[in-house]
Amino acid sequence: MDYLLPLAMLGLGVVLILVFTPLAWRKTREQPPEQVATFEQVLEQDLLASQIQALEDQIRLLKDEYRQLKKEEQPVVEMGEKPATQAAQVKLPDLELYRAVFQAYEAGKSVAEIAKELGRGKGEIQLILNLRR
Repeated sequence: MDYLLPLAMLGLGVVLILVFTPLAWRKTREQPPEQVATFEQVLEQDLLASQIQALEDQIRLLKDEYRQLKKEEQPVVEMGEKPATQAAQVKLPDLELYRAVFQAYEAGKSVAEIAKELGRGKGEIQLILNLRR
């Protein structure tokens, strides 16, 4: 009779192991994908944060260059064209450009002369004049 209590305890232990071991294994199998996904998310966030920082640095550099160019007031000239005068090197706003084109045309200047004077293409000057008609 003395051996029944330890035998019962051993049997109870085996039953508990058989019941709870599969549950524990299922939980451990389910948790790693969540942990891996969380780890991947952290890596993506770090990568995105570094990319955002790099873009912000580039924006800051571009703004500094823009301010520097603005201070120097370098003239803007279209590629392939060489303006004849200093006034022609600076691009005029649209309304001022149109006025200058119309005044020069009314003064009897040709399209080529106006284009050279304003530092614009002949086609652009011709288009502006055609828009007036």
